[in-house]
Amino acid sequence: MLAAIGVALVTPTFVPAQDVTEPAVKATALYKFAIFTEWPADVLSPGAPFTICAVGDNAVADALTREVTGRTVGAHPVSVSRNSSPAGASRGCNVLYVGGGTAANALHSISSLATTPVLTMSDVEGFAGGGGIAQLYFEHGKLRFTINMAALKRSRLQMSAKLLQLAKRI
Repeated sequence: MLAAIGVALVTPTFVPAQDVTEPAVKATALYKFAIFTEWPADVLSPGAPFTICAVGDNAVADALTREVTGRTVGAHPVSVSRNSSPAGASRGCNVLYVGGGTAANALHSISSLATTPVLTMSDVEGFAGGGGIAQLYFEHGKLRFTINMAALKRSRLQMSAKLLQLAKRI
Protein backbone atom coordinates (compact mmCIF):
# COMPACT_ATOMS: atom_id res chain seq x y z
CA MET A 1 0.00 0.00 0.00
CA LEU A 2 2.81 2.41 0.91
CA ALA A 3 4.55 1.76 -2.38
CA ALA A 4 1.29 2.40 -4.24
CA ILE A 5 0.89 5.79 -2.58
CA GLY A 6 4.49 6.65 -3.49
CA VAL A 7 3.92 5.71 -7.10
CA ALA A 8 0.59 7.55 -7.17
CA LEU A 9 2.20 10.64 -5.67
CA VAL A 10 4.95 11.00 -8.22
CA THR A 11 3.22 9.61 -11.31
CA PRO A 12 1.07 11.98 -13.34
CA THR A 13 -2.51 10.70 -13.40
CA PHE A 14 -3.24 11.54 -17.04
CA VAL A 15 -0.36 13.11 -18.85
CA PRO A 16 0.69 11.73 -22.22
CA ALA A 17 4.23 10.32 -22.18
CA GLN A 18 5.66 13.12 -24.29
CA ASP A 19 4.38 15.68 -21.76
CA VAL A 20 5.94 14.15 -18.64
CA THR A 21 8.10 17.07 -17.70
CA GLU A 22 9.44 18.30 -14.38
CA PRO A 23 6.59 20.86 -14.10
CA ALA A 24 4.01 18.12 -14.83
CA VAL A 25 5.46 15.89 -12.11
CA LYS A 26 5.44 18.79 -9.63
CA ALA A 27 1.86 19.65 -10.57
CA THR A 28 0.77 16.07 -9.98
CA ALA A 29 2.53 16.09 -6.62
CA LEU A 30 0.69 19.27 -5.58
CA TYR A 31 -2.64 17.68 -6.38
CA LYS A 32 -1.75 14.37 -4.71
CA PHE A 33 -0.56 16.16 -1.56
CA ALA A 34 -3.96 17.87 -1.43
CA ILE A 35 -5.72 14.51 -1.68
CA PHE A 36 -3.63 13.02 1.15
CA THR A 37 -4.05 16.02 3.47
CA GLU A 38 -7.04 16.93 5.65
CA TRP A 39 -8.04 20.51 6.39
CA PRO A 40 -9.85 21.52 9.58
CA ALA A 41 -13.63 21.31 9.23
CA ASP A 42 -14.03 25.08 9.63
CA VAL A 43 -11.82 25.89 6.62
CA LEU A 44 -13.86 24.64 3.68
CA SER A 45 -17.61 25.12 3.60
CA PRO A 46 -19.62 22.50 1.68
CA GLY A 47 -19.24 22.92 -2.07
CA ALA A 48 -16.62 25.67 -1.75
CA PRO A 49 -13.81 25.50 -4.30
CA PHE A 50 -10.48 24.08 -3.25
CA THR A 51 -7.79 26.48 -4.49
CA ILE A 52 -4.23 25.58 -5.37
CA CYS A 53 -2.14 28.70 -5.89
CA ALA A 54 1.11 28.77 -7.86
CA VAL A 55 3.49 31.70 -7.52
CA GLY A 56 6.65 32.34 -9.52
CA ASP A 57 6.55 29.30 -11.81
CA ASN A 58 4.30 29.59 -14.85
CA ALA A 59 5.28 26.17 -16.17
CA VAL A 60 4.04 24.49 -12.97
CA ALA A 61 0.90 26.65 -12.98
CA ASP A 62 0.17 25.63 -16.60
CA ALA A 63 0.76 21.94 -15.82
CA LEU A 64 -1.36 22.23 -12.68
CA THR A 65 -4.25 23.71 -14.66
CA ARG A 66 -4.07 20.76 -17.07
CA GLU A 67 -3.80 18.28 -14.15
CA VAL A 68 -6.75 19.45 -12.05
CA THR A 69 -9.32 20.53 -14.63
CA GLY A 70 -12.54 18.78 -13.69
CA ARG A 71 -11.07 17.19 -10.55
CA THR A 72 -12.06 17.46 -6.92
CA VAL A 73 -10.45 17.28 -3.50
CA GLY A 74 -13.07 15.56 -1.42
CA ALA A 75 -16.35 17.18 -2.48
CA HIS A 76 -14.64 20.42 -3.50
CA PRO A 77 -13.99 21.34 -7.14
CA VAL A 78 -10.35 22.30 -7.65
CA SER A 79 -9.33 25.64 -9.08
CA VAL A 80 -5.90 27.05 -9.84
CA SER A 81 -4.83 30.59 -9.07
CA ARG A 82 -1.58 31.93 -10.44
CA ASN A 83 0.43 34.98 -9.48
CA SER A 84 3.77 36.26 -10.69
CA SER A 85 4.52 37.84 -7.32
CA PRO A 86 3.92 36.55 -3.82
CA ALA A 87 2.28 39.78 -2.58
CA GLY A 88 -1.27 38.83 -1.64
CA ALA A 89 -1.04 35.51 -3.44
CA SER A 90 -1.90 33.50 -0.34
CA ARG A 91 -5.43 34.91 0.09
CA GLY A 92 -7.94 32.16 -0.54
CA CYS A 93 -5.34 29.45 -1.10
CA ASN A 94 -5.63 25.97 0.37
CA VAL A 95 -2.29 24.98 -1.15
CA LEU A 96 0.36 27.58 -1.94
CA TYR A 97 3.26 26.56 -4.17
CA VAL A 98 6.13 29.05 -4.44
CA GLY A 99 8.51 28.19 -7.27
CA GLY A 100 11.85 29.53 -8.35
CA GLY A 101 13.66 32.38 -6.71
CA THR A 102 15.51 32.23 -3.44
CA ALA A 103 14.64 30.64 -0.12
CA ALA A 104 14.44 34.11 1.44
CA ASN A 105 11.83 35.23 -1.12
CA ALA A 106 9.84 31.99 -0.84
CA LEU A 107 9.85 32.13 2.95
CA HIS A 108 8.89 35.80 2.93
CA SER A 109 5.85 34.95 0.80
CA ILE A 110 4.60 32.45 3.41
CA SER A 111 5.61 34.35 6.56
CA SER A 112 2.03 35.38 7.37
CA LEU A 113 0.76 31.81 7.00
CA ALA A 114 2.63 30.09 9.85
CA THR A 115 -0.48 29.27 11.87
CA THR A 116 -3.05 29.13 9.08
CA PRO A 117 -4.34 25.94 7.44
CA VAL A 118 -2.55 26.47 4.13
CA LEU A 119 -0.31 23.72 2.76
CA THR A 120 2.84 25.65 1.80
CA MET A 121 5.08 23.94 -0.75
CA SER A 122 8.13 24.85 -2.81
CA ASP A 123 11.01 23.42 -4.77
CA VAL A 124 13.40 26.03 -3.36
CA GLU A 125 16.29 24.62 -1.37
CA GLY A 126 15.97 25.45 2.32
CA PHE A 127 12.19 26.00 2.15
CA ALA A 128 11.17 23.29 4.63
CA GLY A 129 14.07 24.06 6.94
CA GLY A 130 13.07 27.72 6.98
CA GLY A 131 9.43 27.13 7.94
CA GLY A 132 7.60 25.89 4.86
CA ILE A 133 5.61 22.68 5.20
CA ALA A 134 6.80 20.67 2.18
CA GLN A 135 9.84 20.98 -0.06
CA LEU A 136 9.97 19.07 -3.35
CA TYR A 137 13.27 17.99 -4.88
CA PHE A 138 14.56 15.53 -7.42
CA GLU A 139 17.04 12.84 -6.43
CA HIS A 140 18.33 10.33 -8.98
CA GLY A 141 15.54 11.36 -11.35
CA LYS A 142 12.75 10.79 -8.80
CA LEU A 143 10.63 13.34 -7.01
CA ARG A 144 11.25 13.35 -3.26
CA PHE A 145 10.01 15.62 -0.51
CA THR A 146 10.86 16.92 2.92
CA ILE A 147 8.16 17.70 5.48
CA ASN A 148 8.67 20.20 8.29
CA MET A 149 6.69 18.49 11.06
CA ALA A 150 6.55 21.58 13.32
CA ALA A 151 5.21 23.72 10.47
CA LEU A 152 2.66 21.04 9.61
CA LYS A 153 1.47 20.93 13.22
CA ARG A 154 1.18 24.74 13.45
CA SER A 155 -0.97 24.77 10.31
CA ARG A 156 -3.55 22.39 11.85
CA LEU A 157 -3.40 20.25 8.71
CA GLN A 158 -3.38 16.48 9.00
CA MET A 159 -1.25 14.62 6.49
CA SER A 160 -1.74 10.93 5.81
CA ALA A 161 0.59 8.79 7.92
CA LYS A 162 1.43 6.78 4.81
CA LEU A 163 2.45 9.95 3.00
CA LEU A 164 4.59 11.00 5.96
CA GLN A 165 6.36 7.64 5.86
CA LEU A 166 7.57 8.48 2.36
CA ALA A 167 8.95 11.85 3.44
CA LYS A 168 12.21 13.00 4.82
CA ARG A 169 11.02 14.64 8.04
CA ILE A 170 12.62 17.53 9.85
